[in-house]
Amino acid sequence: MGLTSIRSLLRRRRRVVAAVATALAVVFALLSLRPQPPTPPAPIPVLESGEVAVPIVIDSPAIAATLVPGDVIDVFSVGSDGYSPLVAADARVIERPGLDGPDAVVLIAVRESAGRALATASGRLGIVIRQRGQGA
Repeated sequence: MGLTSIRSLLRRRRRVVAAVATALAVVFALLSLRPQPPTPPAPIPVLESGEVAVPIVIDSPAIAATLVPGDVIDVFSVGSDGYSPLVAADARVIERPGLDGPDAVVLIAVRESAGRALATASGRLGIVIRQRGQGA
């Protein structure tokens, strides 16, 4: 079947070809309007035995944005005198629920004693990243 015979066939069946092309266009248009499947919910963080989840406020959203779930950090209380005592060691980042605004909230998992120390810490909190998590 040569090129001329294909052209001849298409000329004779012009309406059929136009109807098929129109039907395909309608099908593709309807498929593009179909709602996208919902994204699966984020996995619920698992606390190990003896751990508590504590939200901390880091005064730099840029630093908090570098954190990913699974990171291991040390948290320091930054005093006005420059002294920075360690408040929580080996804290595990669970999630970053709030990075908007002047402060950034990060949810971390710590031992219960460190959770109490974080709850009573005054002043700004600083962090040191000890180990990068699985999302880094």
